[in-house]
Amino acid sequence: MDWNRQQHSPMPSHRYRDIFRKVPVAPVDREWPDRRITTAPLWVPVDLRDGNQALADPMDPERKRRFFELMIAIGYKEIEVGYPSASQTDFDFVRMLTTSDLVPDDVTIVVFTPARPDLIARTVESVAGMRGQVVIHMYAATAPVWRDVVLRRTRDELASMIYAGSEEILRLAGDSVRFQFSPEVYNLTEPDYVLELADHLTKQWDATPERPVIMNLPATVEVATPNVYADQIEYMHQNLPRRDGVILSVDLEVESHGLLPTGSRRGLQIWVVHQASPACEQAVNTTSPLPATCTATKRSSITSSSGSQPVPSRVRRCWPGRPVSNVVTRAISPLT
Repeated sequence: MDWNRQQHSPMPSHRYRDIFRKVPVAPVDREWPDRRITTAPLWVPVDLRDGNQALADPMDPERKRRFFELMIAIGYKEIEVGYPSASQTDFDFVRMLTTSDLVPDDVTIVVFTPARPDLIARTVESVAGMRGQVVIHMYAATAPVWRDVVLRRTRDELASMIYAGSEEILRLAGDSVRFQFSPEVYNLTEPDYVLELADHLTKQWDATPERPVIMNLPATVEVATPNVYADQIEYMHQNLPRRDGVILSVDLEVESHGLLPTGSRRGLQIWVVHQASPACEQAVNTTSPLPATCTATKRSSITSSSGSQPVPSRVRRCWPGRPVSNVVTRAISPLT
């Protein structure tokens, strides 16, 4: 019986390589499948910057002010408010926040800048005199295709540009701000290169637990399933220099990476069903030794809304390290 009636897309997918052929995905001793969130994450909305850039009709300063006040009312304590060097509108909005009493004492303001001295100077100018805490968020695209095609710089040349930018922020702003860096397109950048950049920047910016540096790791272009991105984040977590002085920030560009392994965002619900290999299936259903591609943990019980219920003592996971073969995706429209 031919039950699968789905047809291949006319898109010439054979022309494209998967992520494993584009960039090394370093092997990690996975801990993330067993981690539980026990404290609230630090949420940093970027609607006033990243979201605003995506609008056909960007917000004017008055609309941005109302949006900012809404975020304050919701309870956000760190807000990325704009890209001051990109437009006069964004610069004026940041200056309005700087010179008014709109920013509560317990709210941190974040501003965004590329690693270019002239634009860094404009950014620092926009927050000069801000009463509360400020984070200057510097970025540079680090993936090979951006280096080769857009920036036309080698790894060493791009690193020199980034280090010059970080030095300029330090020179102009000094101890009055905290620092953040995004290796844009992190998920398609060589892991050793990002670690090299992180080592230099956290040392240059003197990352400490009392004054941590933020390393933001964007999945700028979605090219793989969420478990691959989770492995890339865990690799940085395990190998990052001065880890106790670094806030590791996860930057999700579209909905799919918010689903680890299942969940819902913005009305779209997705279930991913993997077909287990015969060796994994046998190990799961019997007491056979686990294949190398499976991971095992021990738990005595789980807690749910209905209380504590017993579960098998060994939970064997095959899915974190396995490429997707047969996948069923069910999408429920928010209109239904």
